Amino acid sequence: MAINAGPKIVEDGLVFCVDAANRRSYPRAGTVWTDLGTSKVNGTLTNMTDNFSTDGVGTLTFDGTDEHVNFGDNFSFLDDPDANEFTITSWINGEAGADGTIFSKADSGSRMVQLFTDSQDRLQTKTGGTQIIGSAIVIDGTWHNVGLRVRNDGGTYKGQIYVDGVSDTSESAIGGTTVTADFLIGARRNSGNTGLGYLFNGKIANCFMYNRALSSAEILQNYNATKWRFQ
Repeated sequence: MAINAGPKIVEDGLVFCVDAANRRSYPRAGTVWTDLGTSKVNGTLTNMTDNFSTDGVGTLTFDGTDEHVNFGDNFSFLDDPDANEFTITSWINGEAGADGTIFSKADSGSRMVQLFTDSQDRLQTKTGGTQIIGSAIVIDGTWHNVGLRVRNDGGTYKGQIYVDGVSDTSESAIGGTTVTADFLIGARRNSGNTGLGYLFNGKIANCFMYNRALSSAEILQNYNATKWRFQ
């Protein structure tokens, strides 16, 4: 699968891949962001017009007000994160000082999977209701690769945040909160899978999702395979 022009990313378990720089995924215009992974779950750009960035990187811009991409109620393994492994990563370049969701399958009451930047420009996740707070500053005027991994550690599912290919937190046991909600890029649902909250202000280039926990070496491999675009 030709996802990018650099070294190969890991493809084992890659169920979802959207990349604004790849014309097969986003042809520079329109409202469909095409999934190049095995799931073929396409997204709808919502409240977004002329949002393709001509910065030479190939990204979509989000205004932090109402713009987001909706992939519907899919990826059922995310509905139960204390019973399923997964890894999700994205390249982002955001505006400082605001809570902004990178990706989510959650609502305001049941935070199944949500990775977002906080007012201190760090990463946070609320996964299965468990809050994990990173330490690295990821909103600093430059691009960063950010991600969330959930791994089965002898029957206990643990979440961990990654920044630029390396761990930004220790592993934390994931709770059992469940919800049925749309998978969104750039926002999080409010209660009952309606409305929007925690909208992202800035640029998001891509999103890769795996139905397994990548190893730390594999996460670093993906970072090294894609970082040439963002330097």
